[in-house]
This record gives sequence, C-alpha cells and structure tokens, in this order.
Amino acid sequence: MVERDDWGSNPSVKAMRGMFSRMEAAQNKLIKRLRLSPFDRRLRYGREEARILFERTISSNRARTEGLDDKESSALYILCLSWALDRGGIRVPAGVSPDNNRLRELIKEGLK
Repeated sequence: MVERDDWGSNPSVKAMRGMFSRMEAAQNKLIKRLRLSPFDRRLRYGREEARILFERTISSNRARTEGLDDKESSALYILCLSWALDRGGIRVPAGVSPDNNRLRELIKEGLK
C-alpha cells in the first residue's frame, strides 16, 4: 500500500519553506553584491556562524522576535550573515546589509 505524503500541504510547513526560500534568495543577493563566488570556502564558516547567531538571537529574544514576518526574518538572517562574514574576513560594506536598527539591537542581545 502506498501512503500519501501530506507533509507538503501542511500550512506550517509551507510557511517555513517560504521563509527559508526568502532567506536563501536574500543570501544569494548578498553574495552577488559582495562579488563572491557561491563556492568561496569562507562562506561555509560565515553561514554556520550566521545560523548559530540567528538561532541564538531568536531564542534569546523570543518575545520580541515572535511577531517577525518573513521579510524581517530574512533581514535578521542577512544581518547575522553580514556580521559572520565580516568576522571571518570578508568585508561587508555599509549599505549592503539591511538598515534596521531594531534588528541590529536584537543581534546585540544574541551576542551577549
């Protein structure tokens, strides 16, 4: 008997997939703006550090991040990625990352 996979039709799963898709698109845009190859080895470190910081920021600021929409979540991830790339030796010029002081403050809390 073949079981039907309804996982993809679950609204929560669709929402998460949409959010991750927007985060990936924003990441690709940042990489292009920095004129990096998507295969640059330094990106692996940056992505891993960004993921850790993103998760830490979300969990340490649960009440303040609960209402983030997909656009803000993507911007938060890109700010985390920009921080991680800069820390790893890839300079991210001002104006390339989203200009959102509220999200920057959340990241500062996540770094504590």
